[in-house]
Amino acid sequence: LGDKDFSILMHSRLAWTTKGGDEAILSKNNHWLLYALKEIKMLKPHIKLGAIVAEYGPDVMETKMLVTELGLQDTIFWVPKTSRKNLMWILSKVNIGVGEFIQSPRMLWGGTGWEVLACGKPLLQGFYFENGEFENLFGYSEPPLLKVKHKADILKHLQVLSENPEKCQIIGQASRDWFNQYNGIKLAEQWLHLLTK
Repeated sequence: LGDKDFSILMHSRLAWTTKGGDEAILSKNNHWLLYALKEIKMLKPHIKLGAIVAEYGPDVMETKMLVTELGLQDTIFWVPKTSRKNLMWILSKVNIGVGEFIQSPRMLWGGTGWEVLACGKPLLQGFYFENGEFENLFGYSEPPLLKVKHKADILKHLQVLSENPEKCQIIGQASRDWFNQYNGIKLAEQWLHLLTK
């Protein structure tokens, strides 16, 4: 991705169809990112985009088919399922990381989201909390996410950040600071304090 102006990693499990008609499976709506990439390529053809997608989850083949259908073969780079160490290295090289877009109220992000925040990258993530609800529920401020409630939100974020890499760095640093304050070093210190009391 060295020749790209703006790069993305989506290493969450690809699960956006309901295979077998199982409606109990909540879609991660990974395909929303692909549609947004198609649109931004049309709106901003001068920006060289690159997205790394992990070959992970039940909908890898469906995702590859959609990539071809949308004409994104020169934009999407596939990485086989690999170790967390390798994924964290890749994450350190991109502008933003992508979580998931499960449309369910008050659902937190999974391991992918924590990795993006810990790595100090902006996290593009479904965020279905009302104003002030996150802080009321958890007792601390919400992270500086690139919040997605609707498919169109992804394109809005990509439009702004693809033209402003400095903003990526600012949000990324704020993400790392938030992680360290509430879930990383500070949380470990709190546990250590509790355990040694």
